[in-house]
Formats: sequence, C-alpha cells, structure tokens
Amino acid sequence: MTTTDAPPFHPAHDEPPDDWAPAPAPAPAPPKTNGQRANPHDTDAEEAVLGAILISTDARDATFATGLAAHHFYVPHHGTIYDAIVKVDNEGDLPDAITVSAHLGGSEDVQNKLIALISGHTWQTRNASAYARRVIHMARLRTVMAGALEAAEHARSDNLPAAVGAIEAFIAPEDTSSHGITHTLLGDFLASDEPDHDWVIPGLLERTDRILLTGPEGGGKSTLLRQVAVQAAAGIHPFTHQEMAPLRVLLLDLENSERQIRRALRPLHVTAGGTADDNLTVAVHPQGLDLNDPTDVATLTHLIATVQPELVVGGPIYKLVGGDPTEEQPAKAAAMTLDRLRVAYGFALALETHQPHGTGSDRPERPYGASLWKRWPEFGLHISEAGLLRHWRGARDERDWPAALVRGGDWPWSMEVSSAVLTYARIAELVRQHGRRMSERELASVTGAPKSNVHRAIEANKAKYDALCAGFEEEM
Repeated sequence: MTTTDAPPFHPAHDEPPDDWAPAPAPAPAPPKTNGQRANPHDTDAEEAVLGAILISTDARDATFATGLAAHHFYVPHHGTIYDAIVKVDNEGDLPDAITVSAHLGGSEDVQNKLIALISGHTWQTRNASAYARRVIHMARLRTVMAGALEAAEHARSDNLPAAVGAIEAFIAPEDTSSHGITHTLLGDFLASDEPDHDWVIPGLLERTDRILLTGPEGGGKSTLLRQVAVQAAAGIHPFTHQEMAPLRVLLLDLENSERQIRRALRPLHVTAGGTADDNLTVAVHPQGLDLNDPTDVATLTHLIATVQPELVVGGPIYKLVGGDPTEEQPAKAAAMTLDRLRVAYGFALALETHQPHGTGSDRPERPYGASLWKRWPEFGLHISEAGLLRHWRGARDERDWPAALVRGGDWPWSMEVSSAVLTYARIAELVRQHGRRMSERELASVTGAPKSNVHRAIEANKAKYDALCAGFEEEM
C-alpha cells in the first residue's frame, strides 16, 4: 500500500533480501533521515502491475511502453519478478506463473508469490500502464529526495557547480531506455506496422514536432501563438475551429511583462468561454533563460516536469541563449536541451523568433541568429503583416498549414479559404515591400495570378488598397 509512516527504507533492515532470487539493479541510494517516515512507495501498485502483466499480453505491452524497469520497484523481490518477466518475454516465451517461476528457480516460495499476485486481485488489466506510471513516479520521488540531500551537502561545502549539477540530475527525466542508439536490421524495421500519426493538433502537429515562426515586429506572430495556445487548451483546432481533444499547454513568454500578457490573454479567454482555464499554464519570465547555464536548464526542466505539457508555446528563441545569439555553439547547446526535453516529455514545441534586419522585400524571412535555427525545426514558417503564411525552409512532412490568415472575426487570426482575399493579401504585401502603388499588370506578373483576379481583388478591397497606397504617396 502507499505509505509514508513506516521507518526509512534500507534494504538490509526494512525489506530482507529474498533467499530465492537476487535483488534487482540498485536504485539511487535513498536518503537517510532522522525521523520515522518511509521513502515514498506504493506496494499496491507494484503488486497490481505485476499481476496484470502475468495474465494479459495487452497489459504487458502497455507496461513495457512506459519504460518501467526493475530498479523502480521499492520491494526488492518485486523488481526481481519484473526482471524475470521481461527476460521470459524477450526469449519469445509467454510470461506466466509457470514460466516465470522456472526462470527464477522454480521454488515453492516463488510459485506461491506469483499465484498470490494473480489471484484475489481488485486491479484491472487495462489499468496496467497507470500502475506502472505510479511505480515510476514513486521511484522518481525517492531519487529526488536523494538528490536534494546530495545538493544540500555540496551547498554546505560551498560547491555551487556541484550542487546545481545534482539538482539538474534529479529533476531531469530518467532515461529508461537501454544505453546506446536503437538499431534494427532493415527487414525487421520494415516488418513493423506503420505507426499512426501521434497527433497533438490533428493534421498539423505531432508530438515532438518543432515550429519556428518568424514575422515582422508587431506583425502578429506573438498574437497568433498565444491564440494557438488558448485554442489548443480549449479543444479548438487553431485553423479549422473544429472540436479536438483539449491539450495541456504551457505558454512560456520570455519577453513581455505579466501585465502585457494578462491584457493579451483576457479577450482570448473570453472567446474560448473559459474552457482553456484548467489546461493552459502561463509562465512569464521576461528576463529570459540561458540554456547554457545549468541553473536555468534545471529551472526549465523543473517547469516542464511539473506541468507535463503536450504543447509548449512561447519564445522568442533568442531569449533562450545567453551571449551572442549569432554564435553557433551556444545555440547548439540550447537546441540540445530543448530536444532532450521534448523527446523525454513528448510535447510539440512552437516558438517565435525575430527576422534579420533588412528593408522591404530584401528582409530575409528566416530566423535571426545562428544558422542552426534554419535547419532545426520540422516547420519554419513566416507570417507577413498581410497574413500570408509561407515556409522559409522545406517542411519535413506534409501537413495542413493554411496559405494565408486574415485578421478579425471571433479570433485575432482566422484561416482564409477565399482565393480573392488570398490574392489581395499578396498584393498588399508587395505594395508594402515596394513602398508604392503598383499597376495591375505589374502585380499580376509578380504574383503569377491572372490580371482579372488581381483587378477583382483590388476592387473588392478598394478602400483598404487606396488607404494603403495613399500612405506611401504622402511620404514621397
């Protein structure tokens, strides 16, 4: 059962080693305390997951997918049994009370223990992965306790780097995979079933996808990302506005003040009807984070571990790199930290970033800073003031990104499906870039649209077009 009132856990005293099987690989040493409180554990969950995987193949597959390992178990012989189940399964046999007992020596004590795990249970096999995550959670709590004491000892010794390193080590997610890089022969690799898309936002984003969004200052890129955060948390597809499963979202703003973010989010909150309130976590940190600094890495890791987001939205990215943002090495260290976190926690990542300086059509749409950021994301997008959404790098997969967005309506940005409005958006952008009124023939040549389409687009938006051109004519 779950307990915190028993004496502190020390295998030699609290849980005598079984004489019928070796103990599993040791977990991080539990902290020694002066009180009489046990380290966190849940023996009910340990017994439930073992019983479930002994009688159900589906439960076994779901449990193995969580990364549960023998050292996560508090009770030593529970870890030993789990290790035996894994080995029997790896050998191609069906793990059950008989095969696992034989693997462990076949003694009567072993058989009785396995039978007790299977019979008289109140657990459900379909909950096996939940039981496994509970066991892993308790193990990580014990690791945190041990790491906290280690960090405190280093701090008392005036060794700040070692203390920070200890904190980062116990906050960081545990790597439960085998050492090295997973590798498979081609025949086996292709024989596996093609996995379905693991969508976060259907048709748009999968888990661990990365987006970098660029755009002119004040052009609406921050507004678009905040809108996506609120909509995703409310269960609204950002572009189609169709219902989808709500997501746990972390909005990490590293540039604006709390007052500014509160003012920006309030109308979005109203439009969403308050349905995003329990799923969207807002973190405002305008001083930024330096992901080359172990303290800031630990801070971000702790935030991610606490929120457990499925989507992280924020930026700008230059506020994640200390020093010169154009240098490759600091950018690489920051990117590696972001990659480690997104893979470990399985979230999609959408960050905004600035464009390099330039004028008109000469201004690059790629990100400002180290060239690494041009190669890093799965999707590099640029949103213009007119709402055109273009890719500044080749997408790594086909997705349903709209070609243009329009301002106004229920949300600040909405998807545009009208070719006439899309054509006008391109026209307006070209006029802004050239700083002058352009002829319909010239616009047709540059946009590639028929002259008749250009004419209809201008006529349908004549007031806006005349006002736009008048602004440039007054400056001349």
